[in-house]
Amino acid sequence: MAGVLMIRPAAFGWNEETAATNTCQNRPREGAAAAQAAARREFMGMVRALRDRGGPVRVVADTLAPARPD
Repeated sequence: MAGVLMIRPAAFGWNEETAATNTCQNRPREGAAAAQAAARREFMGMVRALRDRGGPVRVVADTLAPARPD
């Protein structure tokens, strides 16, 4: 059975290196911790939505190093 693998963000945030060419990226106004918390809430909301529709979802935790902010 097919499913979805989702990686829980561990170091989500502003990425100076890609910001110049990524028009979807905005510097967070509320700070890094708030941006990380919002990313985790969005992530879990998507996991719940997929599971509510009967889709198998496997969640794996990301690591802090190396950092993958986006």
